[in-house]
Amino acid sequence: MADETPKPENLVQIEHRSPVWKGWMYEPVDIRKGIYCYGSKPANIEYVNMPNPREWSPLEEDWKLPENWKDIFQTGRISSWKACGNGLTGSGH
Repeated sequence: MADETPKPENLVQIEHRSPVWKGWMYEPVDIRKGIYCYGSKPANIEYVNMPNPREWSPLEEDWKLPENWKDIFQTGRISSWKACGNGLTGSGH
């Protein structure tokens, strides 16, 4: 088997290109089998007392989230910032 380690002179050859500026926020996401983490079984979620235990798959159109999932997420973020002593800024200073 040949040594595939790049030589130092090849490592410094960098092609500087401008990034492609397009509306990446509106590109459809291609979620397919093998590129995501699988969800836990509902029994395991219940055991550790986490909310919303259910069977679901990232491949399904409906992830069965509660209606107020955004509020739950934002409240959790604020709580974690406060727990880290960062206040509401999240700056860490």
